[in-house]
Amino acid sequence: MVHLIMSRRTGAGALLLLAFFLIGDPACDDQDADGILDSQDNCMQDPNPDQADQDSDGIGDVCDTCPAFADPSQTDSDSDGVGDLCDNCPQVPNALQEDEDLDGTGDACEAKVLPILNPVRSPTRLAMDSAGNIYHTDPVVGSIFIYDASLKLVGELSGLDRPLGIVVDPGGNIYVGNDGRDNVEVYSQAGVKLKVIDGGNIRMPNDLVLDARGNLYVVDSLESTIRIYDATGTLLRNIGHPGEGDGGLRFPVAVLVDERDVEKGEVLVADQGNALVQVFDLEGAFLRSFGGPVPAFSEDWQGKFVKLQGISMDSQGRLHALDCFMNRIQILDAEQGTYVDAYGEFGTEAGKLNLPLDLLISSGGAVIVANSGNRRIEAIYSVQ
Repeated sequence: MVHLIMSRRTGAGALLLLAFFLIGDPACDDQDADGILDSQDNCMQDPNPDQADQDSDGIGDVCDTCPAFADPSQTDSDSDGVGDLCDNCPQVPNALQEDEDLDGTGDACEAKVLPILNPVRSPTRLAMDSAGNIYHTDPVVGSIFIYDASLKLVGELSGLDRPLGIVVDPGGNIYVGNDGRDNVEVYSQAGVKLKVIDGGNIRMPNDLVLDARGNLYVVDSLESTIRIYDATGTLLRNIGHPGEGDGGLRFPVAVLVDERDVEKGEVLVADQGNALVQVFDLEGAFLRSFGGPVPAFSEDWQGKFVKLQGISMDSQGRLHALDCFMNRIQILDAEQGTYVDAYGEFGTEAGKLNLPLDLLISSGGAVIVANSGNRRIEAIYSVQ
């Protein structure tokens, strides 16, 4: 212990001396006790008396998240302790850097065949990734089934709870709405759960879509609204509200974001309860609607719906609207809903429809349908 007796005359000088003894001179600190003063140490928290710095970025190798490549900013997007410049999977935490096939891409990021454990029972919602692979949810089995571009079944992501809506982002991450968990979960191609969005608050995540900015649109059918989340999973706003009339929704089932016009995108909603396609701007303001209810087997069905279940847009900007009760898909003008054509009919044979629950249109124009009643997905039409 240091004892310092001061008179009033010693004043400020004595106080400085006292501070020196009690606090110490920062210029002489050596936090890691490696014999290198902090003011000269390139890694103050970890002992490194040799001061090795192979990439010469001013950060000692024992502290450097990527000692082989200079990166003074020490960027580590997934916070796994491995800097992005060295990380074989920089967006998914993988501190061990496992790479079974030694191809330079970490196992956590790499698509691998997930074993097929169950038969397909009820294909419900569809998605396509950037490579043309097809995914569909099966709420009866509790799985996502994965197909290659030729529609050959290649994998299954199991262990879900009544999965409904599904979408795949440009990086291959799989977003799925779990009706049994009231949330959206995100999985890597290897089946690793990456995050949960709004757990317990989405009562029926019936359909999912991502826009060009990475915002996630979730159709919550039981709440009769469309929830929009940013890339971090933060809720931005809702589109629509329960009810009838302009912007009123009654059990919406599907959503589509039309961003062909970069100046003004539109959000199209399949409103099953009101038998309408409702159109909003990207901020949620109501623009227009078209369609309307029609009795089953009516001869006056063009442009109207018995049970609207899904919508998709082709390369010509025309809307393909799926009526699951009538086993029919109508082609409509997306601006006013004017009837153009129709295809599909009931049956169990190849190319026929039996309780279809979703559709998507590939880049090549193939219309692929989740044919739930026939327990399969198939291409039934080619857009001309």
